[in-house]
Amino acid sequence: MTVIEMLRGAVEAKLSELPAQGRSRDIARGGKVAGHASISELGRRIADDLVREAFTNGLDVQWEIEGEKASRGSSAMEVGQVIASVSFFYKIDISEKILDEAKLLRRLAQRDDLPLEFRNLFPRVFALSDAGPVFGYLMEQFPAADGFSSVADLLFPSKDPSSITEHTALRVANSVCDTLFTGYDYREHGNKERRKQPNFRLRPSVYVDYVERIRDRMADAALSDAAFKSTEVEVIREGQARRFRPWAEYLEALRAHRQYVDALAPPFVTFVHGDPNPENVLVRAGIRGFDMRLIDPKEWGDGDYLFDLTKFVHYVCVTGPAQSIGETIATANYRGDIVSIELALAPPSWVGAVDAVVRDRAATFARQHGDQHWELRWILGMASNLLGLPANRLAKGQRALALATYASGLSYLHDFCAAAGVLD
Repeated sequence: MTVIEMLRGAVEAKLSELPAQGRSRDIARGGKVAGHASISELGRRIADDLVREAFTNGLDVQWEIEGEKASRGSSAMEVGQVIASVSFFYKIDISEKILDEAKLLRRLAQRDDLPLEFRNLFPRVFALSDAGPVFGYLMEQFPAADGFSSVADLLFPSKDPSSITEHTALRVANSVCDTLFTGYDYREHGNKERRKQPNFRLRPSVYVDYVERIRDRMADAALSDAAFKSTEVEVIREGQARRFRPWAEYLEALRAHRQYVDALAPPFVTFVHGDPNPENVLVRAGIRGFDMRLIDPKEWGDGDYLFDLTKFVHYVCVTGPAQSIGETIATANYRGDIVSIELALAPPSWVGAVDAVVRDRAATFARQHGDQHWELRWILGMASNLLGLPANRLAKGQRALALATYASGLSYLHDFCAAAGVLD
């Protein structure tokens, strides 16, 4: 099957979904699309345009030549065939929203306030089709065949998780920090040195980026499952019980002190990935260390660098270990109006060391750039990232993991409010 035929089939499959999506007016009887002879013809046109644009924009082709000496009767010295292959992701949908990621990646590739070496860590978009009624794009792939795997798979392998040593985990964590800080701290060297990251002309809103995120995500979780409604929670871990207030009570205390919360912001913004959890950081072992790639950036563009760092660390400390354990990680029971969550979280022994090394990198960056309140925001960042997860996990049917992130996030939220002095 050729590349054109494969994409054509994918496009035609999406076109066939149009009536089911309430867009039957776009398709005429007999498998025709308005303005086109047929679904088949439109599918071929879109696929052909995508592939042509992709090769124009540098889609790599790998080939090998198989040759042999010519047989008698042939005037050629050698007869052979060329076997060519290309490696890419394609995404196709009947919703134009599918193009958001491609457009974001293209904007990121053009940001001159980021070093080229950092921009090259993200997938290239080779081609984009935005004319409709089917939308799609071709994007660079970092395949396992080329040695890439996610940091999540490296740190939390499904087979023999105990094989990961603290030395390996710390090497990976430092490499992730090296990668991210390349984007956070950038001076352009030329006739005159210019600082491009961080940007001291702007400041992020801690309240909007952290507190409102918790409020919105927890409200969604509460609609899905009564255990996540704003009520008192008791978390039992390793035989020790800890009691927490209703999550809305913590958020109300922060709302009443919003000016103070926003005053904790750093005096600058940096580029932020938005979701550099270990599943979105790809790694390949090399002679000189790890070769990193970043995928699935969010629309944030610029913000608080600590959101990224706590996104990575919360996964290492809670989400990754919890996913490894599975459905036995947490259970919820009711004692009157109190939700009692029993948490069986047993992270690898090296988790504390990874947390410490990333914090140390954050502390160094904060001192260099005058970020005085980074330690308090770190706690809030952990709370925001963890409490942002239950709604999504519930939607995927992962209730135990939702309970684990909820219980862990409440602990950080309480600790932040207590340290900030906003509780009565």
